[in-house]
Amino acid sequence: MEQGLKRDIVIDQLAIIRLRNSSQAFLGKVEIKDTPDGKLDIVWKNQVESAQLKADLKTLTFTINYTQNGIAKSMAY
Repeated sequence: MEQGLKRDIVIDQLAIIRLRNSSQAFLGKVEIKDTPDGKLDIVWKNQVESAQLKADLKTLTFTINYTQNGIAKSMAY
């Protein structure tokens, strides 16, 4: 199990879980935006905190843009 926790994919998944569990954005409102087929764009907002998931279901890639303590950050996979 210790070796598994060192794998990049597991480290990335844990970072996403931590964001989901700690960001105030997820306590606010959610908006699912209109997108072309095969795309996904979801935004969560709560006062000044926000998080946005943009996914391409055809290429299996996604980006998470979010704010944390007023600082814009991003994760891309």
